[in-house]
Amino acid sequence: MYKKIIILVLLLATVFGQEAFAQSRSKSKSKKKEKQEIPLKEKLWYGGGFGLGYGFSSLNPSINGNLFSVGISPMAGYKLFRFWSAGPRVSYTYLHGRYEYSTDILKLNVHNFGIGAFTRLKFLGVLFSHFEYMSSWEDELIGITPQYTIETKKVRRDQLNLGLGYNAGGILSYEFYVLYDVLAPKNSINIPIEYRVGFTFNF
Repeated sequence: MYKKIIILVLLLATVFGQEAFAQSRSKSKSKKKEKQEIPLKEKLWYGGGFGLGYGFSSLNPSINGNLFSVGISPMAGYKLFRFWSAGPRVSYTYLHGRYEYSTDILKLNVHNFGIGAFTRLKFLGVLFSHFEYMSSWEDELIGITPQYTIETKKVRRDQLNLGLGYNAGGILSYEFYVLYDVLAPKNSINIPIEYRVGFTFNF
């Protein structure tokens, strides 16, 4: 009699144990599936930057002046993790310079374009570090013409911009960041420091 009861208890325990294990595995798989199936739209974010720059510039040791720059830079990011994202970026920059040359004022007006990729790391909720490589087409100084105009030519060069920024708000947020081009040549007419403001969606 006791043997039959023990066998019955063992059978019931085995059945309920298998069912509980199956349910546990099912829940585990369901949770994993939920984690794995994060919608693509939640991993993507979009942004647009507006850059300004102003500073001292020289065409050569004897021709000095000031250079003003303004630019736009749309971009899109993919969230590798909650705190880390990467994506493509394009840019357009307009530069206007004024230089003293003898008794005349030389004016510079150029348009630069670039395409590249960036990566960002968020920390402390509202701060981020920004690393960016750009392949840009910029104007390089050739010389001064007899008509007292600045002569330039388009050249391609690499940019490596590093900086820090602040991003705050909800799904639609604003941001401000400062970048420094560590590859900027010393004889470039461009300013190596750039200040950007912009907006992001779902960052």
